[in-house]
Amino acid sequence: TAIVNRLAGELQNTPFYGDFLADVQTTMSTQEFSNENYAGSCYEWAQGSSLDTRLRNALYHLMHVQPTLLANPDTPRLLLKEPLAYIRKAQSSWERRLVKCMNSMAGELSLPLARRRTKQEKEEMGDHWAELSTDET
Repeated sequence: TAIVNRLAGELQNTPFYGDFLADVQTTMSTQEFSNENYAGSCYEWAQGSSLDTRLRNALYHLMHVQPTLLANPDTPRLLLKEPLAYIRKAQSSWERRLVKCMNSMAGELSLPLARRRTKQEKEEMGDHWAELSTDET
């Protein structure tokens, strides 16, 4: 219930909440519900209305904007996982920096990192490759 309470608190801080609450109050005041099972009939009515869809969409958006809301509140902040998109972005940035560094070092040493093989080198590589593929040691 702690996660639900946090989600509800965060949802109340969004601009969506004011409009949604006004719509719920307006539509609830126009409906006729039985007094015996008021909560159940309200729930059944809400399931079939557009308000249910709007609330689900708002919660989905909130959980994807702030994925740490779903974590256990007792979990230390350092142990929470980063979103996968952040990790992929960091990885591509690191790879670009590494390639740039390798190219600059190779340039300083006058060693080409990539060059076309001569016909003789291609044949030697093909022969060597064939030997490696049949080697069973």
